[in-house]
Amino acid sequence: MQDSTGQWQRSRAVTLAIYMRDQLQIANFGQSVDEKLAQLKQILPTDLIIAHTSDQPLQSRKTFHLFLRALMEAIILVVGVSLIGFWNGVSR
Repeated sequence: MQDSTGQWQRSRAVTLAIYMRDQLQIANFGQSVDEKLAQLKQILPTDLIIAHTSDQPLQSRKTFHLFLRALMEAIILVVGVSLIGFWNGVSR
């Protein structure tokens, strides 16, 4: 993690991996994890840094939006090429 001057804070660390169960909603999972971390912060030492290294709900939203954008681009490309093909066929 970086401090306010941009320098990396180097110290010992513990990594905790939490995985979602099958058949659950990723958004609810992320919210639940955030709530549990907020509860833990209240009982842990104040100088302990708790940080997300990966945010699966955020990654899922970004992946979904990227898919939708690629789909729209593909539809526009197919329609554009089809229109050009039809216009060339009509003018002959």
